[in-house]
Amino acid sequence: MQTKLSDLRFRMIRIIGSPAFSSFVAMTVLATLVGPFGTYLSMSLPERAIYWGIMIGVSVFLSFWVRCLTSRVVGGDPFLIDMVTSGVIALMLGPMIWFYNHFLYNLPRADLPSLGKHVLVVFAVCMIVVLIRVYLQSEPVDAEILSPSPEVPDVVFLRRLPDELGKDLVHVSADGHYLDVATHLGQERILMRFSDALAELDGYAGVRVHRSHWVALDAIVAVEQTGRRVFIILTDGHRVPVSQAHQPALTEHGFQV
Repeated sequence: MQTKLSDLRFRMIRIIGSPAFSSFVAMTVLATLVGPFGTYLSMSLPERAIYWGIMIGVSVFLSFWVRCLTSRVVGGDPFLIDMVTSGVIALMLGPMIWFYNHFLYNLPRADLPSLGKHVLVVFAVCMIVVLIRVYLQSEPVDAEILSPSPEVPDVVFLRRLPDELGKDLVHVSADGHYLDVATHLGQERILMRFSDALAELDGYAGVRVHRSHWVALDAIVAVEQTGRRVFIILTDGHRVPVSQAHQPALTEHGFQV
């Protein structure tokens, strides 16, 4: 029982501390106070909170899955993936908000911005969120604030990465004699055996989930099961398979498989 409660607490901390949840709360509060698209005059404060909470919740949910699909099609540069994702979300959500306001909430068409403006505003909001995230990821943090413990072991593998990729790993995948390494800031392909990489990753909070895949624990967004096959969804949109032999290791870290 204690283990289940600890796992639940761990999951709640991960959700509340995630960028998606933070974005949802910030955008909902902002939209509730500002009341865009005519909602400031036509709705009360509680109505706006409920309305925009639902709308933004749907957009966050859609953006996650759209980004997963976009990363497979576009690949490569995370910023390009974010731009394409923002465009797709704007084309989906902009008309949805317009039709909802006009036909379901009975707002007069004269009081509503055009359909095109709805799309542009949604795209602009999405890109603002993207730029804020990129800024926060690239902003150097004062070492005194972080106060790292001297007991934390030096992870040898991180020395192989160029400085522009940072040190926040997402996943490491084997491809023949090469490794595809992804961080929150980009990707790199290096010549190295997967077994040697696993040895050098000792001390980093991660887990091997497949004979060819290692993932960072804080990059796991969800665990997905399709038939008898299990996958994990990562923060960069990648869908990584979990082999049956490595499922217990994932369970030991609090993830339900």
